[in-house]
Amino acid sequence: MTLDFGLRPALRLVLEAMGYMVADAHLGARHMHSHARKPASTQRACGAWDSSNVFSHVASPMVHGCQNASINSIPVELLTDIFEFCQPQSDWTDPLVPTLERIIVVCSHWRTVALAAPYLWSKIALYSPRPIHVSIVRRHLERSKTCPLDLVIRQAMEPEDCESPSEWEDIVAATSMILSDISKHVHRWHSLTLMIYSPAAFPRLVLPTPLLKLVSITGSMLKFDDVQAFWRAILASPAMRSISWSYSIEQKNFLPSLFDCEWGKLIQLAGRFTVDSHLLQILSQCLSLEVLDITDPIDDNTSPATPGTPFVLPSLRVVKFDTAETSLLHHLILPKLQEVVLLRRKETFRPWIDLFDRSQCLLQSVCFKLFSRTDSGEDVAFCLRTHSPTSQIYGSPLPGIVVR
Repeated sequence: MTLDFGLRPALRLVLEAMGYMVADAHLGARHMHSHARKPASTQRACGAWDSSNVFSHVASPMVHGCQNASINSIPVELLTDIFEFCQPQSDWTDPLVPTLERIIVVCSHWRTVALAAPYLWSKIALYSPRPIHVSIVRRHLERSKTCPLDLVIRQAMEPEDCESPSEWEDIVAATSMILSDISKHVHRWHSLTLMIYSPAAFPRLVLPTPLLKLVSITGSMLKFDDVQAFWRAILASPAMRSISWSYSIEQKNFLPSLFDCEWGKLIQLAGRFTVDSHLLQILSQCLSLEVLDITDPIDDNTSPATPGTPFVLPSLRVVKFDTAETSLLHHLILPKLQEVVLLRRKETFRPWIDLFDRSQCLLQSVCFKLFSRTDSGEDVAFCLRTHSPTSQIYGSPLPGIVVR
């Protein structure tokens, strides 16, 4: 089911209108907030709707003594899909109290339907967590039962953004408690996205991660008791496909401890790396990798990658890179490369042309993000002359470089 973005405001209005109608009949016009997203009726990993939890009155709802009131005559599965549009977006548009928490107090019928669908509670997405969210998260963890969990925790504020020191202290305390609570359910994690800017300790993972598919961690303040043990547990998941981290690591000591992990199952890898022999050894295992993002490399000239025979990454389609770091290019052959995004500085484009020629790839898109008004379009023109199959080339911010 594909929804046009323009329909979402209308869907929100419909749901809010439904809330007003039912609330007027039961609780006195309780207002609701909601946010739309694609329903997951075809993606319910924890099983179908739990009809065993629905009481007999659901099939024959009563509103003010009138059987089959129109608002409650909506089929249960359709109503559940409507509730699915209330899933949080994990951004500033999310209400402080998640919409599902409001839905279940509108009327007994809505409460029964929502609680009978554990997958509705399996996405926990918080934007600048507050103390009120600690109990909410615990309820979600309980109500989601055995469903795989999609977890998003973003600290949108830093200390200087808060109105008072106590506001920041509340965010820090709530974040720590929530991290502790979700770590107890690591065996149910399906995806984990963290953006943490406060000093927070991530608990040691004591259970396996059999369902975990995606991990994205941003923020240098998140601390691990044993970072190697954390990433070994993450990479041990047979479902793992995408890893992204944007904090600096001591790569010389970090990556060698992970050589024996199953990197070959990854299809997306992004992070702050030093291009050295350790990274090359990891990449050479990533034969299923489709997206590689090293737009923010770590400068470290003490352990450069040693020259060697280029290796093939047969599935890599998208590369995002900083042109200040070109040593990696000499080690790669990318026959399926289609899209390149470059943070272009003053460096010559020649190593990239060599990569394209060596790989004999058929590029579809090249995007230059220029850092200086003094950059010229000479390399872009050279790319057009030497690699004519490229169908789209973009340049930014210089207006004269955009070519389609």
